[in-house]
Amino acid sequence: MQQTRPGTARYHTGHGVSALLCAGLLSCLLGAPGSSLAAASTPAEGADVAGPGSGPSLDLRYRYEFLQDALYLKDAHASTLRARLGYRSKPVVGTRATIEIEGVGVAGADQYRNTVDPNPGYPFIPDPPDYAVNQAYLAFTTPVGISMNIGRQRLAFDNERHIGPDMWRQKERTFDSLRVESRLLEEVNFETLVSDIHFTYAYVMKVGQNDFEERSLEAHLMNLSFAMWPSQRTHISFYGYFVDDNEPHNIHDLTSSTIGWYYERLYRPEMGKVKIILEYAKQDTYQGRNGYLADPGFLNKDTYHTNAAVNIRWPKGLSAEAGYQVFTSQSRIYMDSLGNISTLWYGFQTPLGSNHAFNGWSDLIVPGLVDWQYTTPKYGLKDLSLGLSGPLWGLGWQATYHSFQQFDGSPFGNDYGTEVDALLSRDLTKTSRMGIMLAQYSAANLATSDVTRAALYFEISY
Repeated sequence: MQQTRPGTARYHTGHGVSALLCAGLLSCLLGAPGSSLAAASTPAEGADVAGPGSGPSLDLRYRYEFLQDALYLKDAHASTLRARLGYRSKPVVGTRATIEIEGVGVAGADQYRNTVDPNPGYPFIPDPPDYAVNQAYLAFTTPVGISMNIGRQRLAFDNERHIGPDMWRQKERTFDSLRVESRLLEEVNFETLVSDIHFTYAYVMKVGQNDFEERSLEAHLMNLSFAMWPSQRTHISFYGYFVDDNEPHNIHDLTSSTIGWYYERLYRPEMGKVKIILEYAKQDTYQGRNGYLADPGFLNKDTYHTNAAVNIRWPKGLSAEAGYQVFTSQSRIYMDSLGNISTLWYGFQTPLGSNHAFNGWSDLIVPGLVDWQYTTPKYGLKDLSLGLSGPLWGLGWQATYHSFQQFDGSPFGNDYGTEVDALLSRDLTKTSRMGIMLAQYSAANLATSDVTRAALYFEISY
């Protein structure tokens, strides 16, 4: 079940308050602010930083984050401010330019470990003080329904399970890429069986991760989506994501080949709305390389991911959702450079997805091979989730329960534990919001530890 969001070499970066001063100076030079996407929202596939219009945009987000992990003697406290400044030009002969600068600075408590300040004894929160060119690309459109973006940009496919910006963190993930989209059919009417056909291809050369680290890779991302009768309430996608990691870091190799399909159906009975989501994906090696270890093993096996969810929304805004996700695991006979042979377990991975939104907000159970969040259960994962959400006294609220089980047995048993997530949020104006999030993970065996994560945030965008 996807929960609503409350998120090597380097980019050119700096530290601390200097990043925010730089953003403020640029804001003064550009003049009056325009409009922007809210940073905590999920962008549409191919969304641009400055929204549908042109001109400058500014997004500010303050967040205080608390993290308590039973494995550490100290609790982490991170008080950070993110400034994101963008500018989008007016179209000229079907061409327009977008640039966005992003900086994160410490604005209070800094008792936490990150990639810039490795404070010993504290849990890890991947919001280092730094700044970067977040997006910089040219967008081209043609009269025949083909568009192309080239440069550093945001990419998002379907529900962002496999490819997405993961915008919960202060620094979002971006892609140095060429993106081509062809809208084969846009006419929608009741008699049309299949419509709104989109084919998207993206060639990715580098990935800017959420902690300002840059990863060099070669990826071919393909997604074919369309709507179906009746009334185009059925959305179906077929995808293939092929990643060749140019910088394998031992077990943090991102190389993989993932193919699958995504199905979403919306019903409108008298009581409200019912949405059903189904997904299936298969993952294996790419170009004969081992997708989990830098050195090829003797035996490669496929892993699989399945997802089923149903959401019921009543007329007054109350929603209930149930979901079940499975990430299979496999064992592999492996030989290292010294000739030592061992058996290793590995599971299905989504290192480039918006992982925070899916398997609990504690970020402890994350199927993504990213250095700062390598906590993926190597014995696989079964996640049963139940959630409620709705309005209350002008606030939006959400509560979700997760039960985590291993797909295959391990020396620690089959039960990972449970998690309870809660969120209260409020839209203050059309361009500002605030909220408080709490995630409580309770471990069930020695493979994990109890974790409490809480965050208070405020953001405003122009």
